[in-house]
Amino acid sequence: MNQLISLFVLSLLLCMSCNSPKNGLQSSENKNIESEKETTDAAEEFVAVMEEPNTYMDPFDPDFISGKWEAEDQNGFSFGTWFYVEDGYVSGQYCAMNEDASRIDCGTQDEVNMCYLKSPYLVGKKILELEVVSCYAMKKGKATIEPYGDGQIKWKLTESPGTFGVDHFAPEEAILFKTSFDPWD
Repeated sequence: MNQLISLFVLSLLLCMSCNSPKNGLQSSENKNIESEKETTDAAEEFVAVMEEPNTYMDPFDPDFISGKWEAEDQNGFSFGTWFYVEDGYVSGQYCAMNEDASRIDCGTQDEVNMCYLKSPYLVGKKILELEVVSCYAMKKGKATIEPYGDGQIKWKLTESPGTFGVDHFAPEEAILFKTSFDPWD
């Protein structure tokens, strides 16, 4: 990164030499020196800004939350979600199924209007409250997701969409790991 910045500064200085008095573009040597000084000051300011660490990071930056997320085995059930950010909302679905796939609570992209996860996308929020509609029984509930650990999210049902094992198969709590940046993958 520092090499790239150094090249940028060097190219600015070389460009300034193109406007030297020899080319007749400047009326005096003083203007050229002052212009080079201004360019050097601007370049140094640019380098200082580029080297500052990014101290603000939205926990639900679209690049962070968008994609597919999977949890470790949840007492004999697999559980995963996918999210995308669009039109001011974090949207997606969850998929939960037991080991022999006799109980499947999953939706497809075509069913995203019938069974879904959805929350207004609120910049700077640390916890998103999701409306949950199970694909198994189409019952409504609520869940939260929040950043957890190093690049993970924590899922928690706050209002169950019916009875577990009857109306839905989403776990009460789970830690999810990102498996793909593409929610449609």
